[in-house]
Order: sequence, then C-alpha cells, then structure tokens
Amino acid sequence: MFHDVQEYITNCRVRQQNKFTGPYIKAPFHDTDTLFHPWDKFYLDIVGPLPLTQEGHKYVLNCQDNLSKYLLSIPTMTNS
Repeated sequence: MFHDVQEYITNCRVRQQNKFTGPYIKAPFHDTDTLFHPWDKFYLDIVGPLPLTQEGHKYVLNCQDNLSKYLLSIPTMTNS
C-alpha cells in the first residue's frame, strides 16, 4: 500500500505543480522579555463593527495581560 501511495503522489500532476521545492529556512531566534508581574505588559485591540446592541454598542475593546493571558472585553459605541 505504501508503494501504491508513493507512486500515485509521484505521478500526480497537480501535486507536482503545487509542491514546494524551495529551501526550508528556520526563523531566527528572538529573545523575549520575561515579565514578573501581571499587567506589566498588555495588548489592546478593537473588534468591530459588530451588529448594534440594544444599548447602542457597536465595537468591543479587548485588553489582554501578556503574563496571565487574562482578557477584559469592554463594549464601546465608537472605535476611537
């Protein structure tokens, strides 16, 4: 069965056209900053526009702590 699959892949024209033949390059290693206290570093992101709520909120402000991954989502009416 292994030989049959190998032969099918070798003779498959679509597989050969889409096959990646370039070199595999590893991404360089980057040192990361180690945090010791929650909320030393956090990320902000605005999601939306979303369907309008009854209160008039159209966007969500997401705040995520880098250390604990704790997430706060705050509904907002504008994206600014």
